[in-house]
Amino acid sequence: MNRRNFIRNSGKIAAAISVPLVNNFSLSNNLNFNNTINIGIIGTGDRGGGLIPFINDIENLNVVACCDILPFRLENGIKKSPKNTIAYKNYKKLLENKDIDAVLIATPFSTHYQIASDAIRVSNIQKTSNRIFKEQKNNFDDTRKNMEIASNNSNSTN
Repeated sequence: MNRRNFIRNSGKIAAAISVPLVNNFSLSNNLNFNNTINIGIIGTGDRGGGLIPFINDIENLNVVACCDILPFRLENGIKKSPKNTIAYKNYKKLLENKDIDAVLIATPFSTHYQIASDAIRVSNIQKTSNRIFKEQKNNFDDTRKNMEIASNNSNSTN
């Protein structure tokens, strides 16, 4: 494969992958009346705390709660969050907050499964998760089809 074909095919694959991602993040059929998604951050260390400023800059996303078991990390997360953000030391208490539409889990990998399982079991987050999982499966299927098309095109001679 020459450089020109490599670049062309890479562009096709990137386009195939990015279209479903853009559709997934265009949250036009949102969850509540004012089109704002309230997010709880579980784990406010380097990764979770580092994402808070970026989330704050995204229209229609609102950090409403932060949770960490380490007090200094929780304090740093709260400092980066909007004024009325609620602090939690126990993620299960955060999950009970009916104002939260989604959670961002930024904890050590060994704790992800349990926290995500608990989040899915909570009714207010479960509705969101089920809808997003269905959309993700559709996006994955669309991406696979687009990548197959791009792959088939790269195998043909131009």
